[in-house]
Amino acid sequence: GNTCDAQVTNVDFLPTILDFVGYKNENAKFDGVSFAGALNGKKNKQRETMYFELGYARAVIKGNYKYLALRY
Repeated sequence: GNTCDAQVTNVDFLPTILDFVGYKNENAKFDGVSFAGALNGKKNKQRETMYFELGYARAVIKGNYKYLALRY
């Protein structure tokens, strides 16, 4: 019954899982950002822009704006 409004993408899952298990490594570099705080009900820093690409589909999310293009 809970919801979370954090904008996340697939690359955010590994840093989040590592946060939950308590793994800390200063040398680890990830493209993703942990959203563990948002899942725990805390304020989470939102991404400004997200870009998606899958086959012929492209999408951009910036703030409250969304753009989706499907070109064959």
